[in-house]
Amino acid sequence: MSVLRKDSYKEILESAETIKRIYSEKKIKIHNRSYINKCLKSAYKLYDSWKKRDYSIIQNGTFFEIIPHALECHRIGTALEWVEKKHGLEEKLKLILKGSIWPYDRFKKNQAKDTAFEVYTLARFEKAGLEPEFEEPDVVFKHRGNEFSIACKFIHSEKKLKKNIRKAVKQIERSNKLGIISLCIDEISPHEVMHNNAAHFDIYLNQIFVEFIKEYSGLLNKIIRSREVIGLIMSYSTSIIIKDINLPAFVGEWGLNPRCESESSEFANLREIVDKLNSI
Repeated sequence: MSVLRKDSYKEILESAETIKRIYSEKKIKIHNRSYINKCLKSAYKLYDSWKKRDYSIIQNGTFFEIIPHALECHRIGTALEWVEKKHGLEEKLKLILKGSIWPYDRFKKNQAKDTAFEVYTLARFEKAGLEPEFEEPDVVFKHRGNEFSIACKFIHSEKKLKKNIRKAVKQIERSNKLGIISLCIDEISPHEVMHNNAAHFDIYLNQIFVEFIKEYSGLLNKIIRSREVIGLIMSYSTSIIIKDINLPAFVGEWGLNPRCESESSEFANLREIVDKLNSI
């Protein structure tokens, strides 16, 4: 199930203001050359043109240059609003400034993308009421009175997939908790910006997961053998334009590739957790 959200230009502006406020409160300067600053500028420019009814940015192509970064601004701003009181956020904010977190900047490995994915993961679990915190290996959360760990892995290239999964398994084993691998496949998946309607995009999105599972399920099931790992959650996020609503939309999708048997308690736990994530 896709999480498709129409984002008004005013909401994008509010997210930009949230980012500035949180960085200011934490006394962390957003330097001019950072990608976050580019996101902020794009959000303000988009909102200003919308408020003034200035359609020239569409005619000269500027709209399609700034909208992905404005939507990324909305994505990180919304996430930060959910996690701003969490212990350890200051260090995450600093690391996010050290590189681009835009999914289309492909194969540019940097800690900013890794860190942003940890923030997005924690925010998602917070919205689902799972009481997450930044803690080794990356995030911990509570479900049915038990504490679980999450190892977040942003996959920068297909060649590193196996290595990253192995590392995640070891991290969960060291946590002394049952855990989940949260896998971001943004950078190794296709991205198409324009879609005719939401139904068309749902088909496209489902195909991304089908193809990923078809290609890698054997490898994942072979590597994820530890009884401490109850399963794997896949995340795919992208910024798109839905033509029939004439508004930008940001999409976050969480898929499930369980290691365990469908009748097991581990599977039931994982299924409930994924259902909570997808219900918000």
